Amino acid sequence: MIQIDKTRKVADLISTYPEIKPIMIELGFKDLANPVALQTVGKIMTLEKGAQIKGIPWEKIQAAFATHGYELASQEVENVAIDPSNELESYILRLQNGEDLESVRADFAKRYENVPVQEIANAEQELINKGMPVPEVQRLCDVHSALFHGKTEAQIHGEVPAGHPISIFRLENQILQQYLDQNKEIPYVELKKHYKKKEELILAQLDALGYPGPNQVMWGVDDEILQDIPNNRSRIEEMIFKENQILFPLALDKFSQEMWYQIYQDMPIYGNAFIAVAANWPEAETYRRPISEGILHFENGDLTVAQFEAICQALPVELTYIDADDMNRFFSITNGVFARPKTALNRKVYSCHPPRVQPMVKQMLADFKAHKQTKVERWVKNTRIQYVAMYDQQDQYMGCLEIVQDFSDVASHIQ
Repeated sequence: MIQIDKTRKVADLISTYPEIKPIMIELGFKDLANPVALQTVGKIMTLEKGAQIKGIPWEKIQAAFATHGYELASQEVENVAIDPSNELESYILRLQNGEDLESVRADFAKRYENVPVQEIANAEQELINKGMPVPEVQRLCDVHSALFHGKTEAQIHGEVPAGHPISIFRLENQILQQYLDQNKEIPYVELKKHYKKKEELILAQLDALGYPGPNQVMWGVDDEILQDIPNNRSRIEEMIFKENQILFPLALDKFSQEMWYQIYQDMPIYGNAFIAVAANWPEAETYRRPISEGILHFENGDLTVAQFEAICQALPVELTYIDADDMNRFFSITNGVFARPKTALNRKVYSCHPPRVQPMVKQMLADFKAHKQTKVERWVKNTRIQYVAMYDQQDQYMGCLEIVQDFSDVASHIQ
């Protein structure tokens, strides 16, 4: 009788013993008939674990293999290194196969109790890089938030100064939790402000640093919640956990002190959510982003930097310049039609937009570079947004200028 090691991955077993594939399909492993499933799920799942998920009695499997001349070895799994992303994928598979969320959570919490949240985030990002659909990775957030239930904030992410952005976010979440506990109606405007700050100051910045996973996952969930707040109260509560105990510790680990100073200075653009006044962070108040002093020399005259900035502020439009490498290099602020955090500077313009919009932005810029179009115009209520491609004298693409103008006053005169 041929002995088979039950701890080997299914794809590996079938590669070595192709004749066992029809045996397994007949037993109930019908997914193996699909080559894609065999090369994805089959590479991370053992025969024994697959039987457990499918609910197939192990005795039945042993008997079927024995009938065909195979003995399933009972040796223990060897203590070998495991690819963390493959291991996380197995938890997703268990959810896909209908296993109870709390059961998966319990196993996950036991396995990853002492693993830093950054390592889990890195492994999740690796799953996305491998092509795992974002909604499936998103399900892991529901699983690994269980790691932090019952832990104090200090145990999770330590202390931060009272006026630190994370301190403000956590205070907003604390009041939001009170709305949930007291079964009070959650104001749309307040929740929107909280999510927008998180998305544009935390998620987008993580994306720019090479961690797009949280951005791709959380931003979409925020949109779904805001579309129907009353029926998403449980998701709001889960998002509080994900922010406090997964997202914020990751940001604290990855952001520099200067980045936190800049985020602090950008926070007032969006306004406080659920709280009247936020605490000050004195050391961040005095921080100034390094700038280059000097004269700007134009063909038709010279200006100091201060003069140029004054001119931009006097114009009835807001300007944003995206260079030829799609980097957000400059913006002016006049009437503040859109919130524009300085943390958006010197990073890819895509990361400043929701994931669902990013493909459209990339396509527009690609069309500009290919000279397929040179101008795009959109309207949001009374606000006109123009995107204009710019080329040098040799017709080489130099970048894109975004022009935003609010026509509310004009519309009131017309009416």
